[in-house]
Amino acid sequence: MISTDFMIFEDERSQMETTKRSLLRKFPNSEVHTESNPYTVFQAISMLRPDVLIVDYQFRSIKITDEEKIICQLFKSNGLVIIYSSSPS
Repeated sequence: MISTDFMIFEDERSQMETTKRSLLRKFPNSEVHTESNPYTVFQAISMLRPDVLIVDYQFRSIKITDEEKIICQLFKSNGLVIIYSSSPS
């Protein structure tokens, strides 16, 4: 079975845990990393190099710099899948 490394970038703890449990049920051999701090998420992505990044697109208080946009583009061009998610209102 293929192992996939996921990273969840989410500021709501309950949503993060729900997503993590769902991923582990669906992909039991995978690693699921979580990050909620917008100031350290790019460092964590660089260090962990996940295959899939799941991002809360309504993340509060995040301002992405041009440098961070370039980093995201580099990851995307090297096969990182970025999924934007939102919980229902």
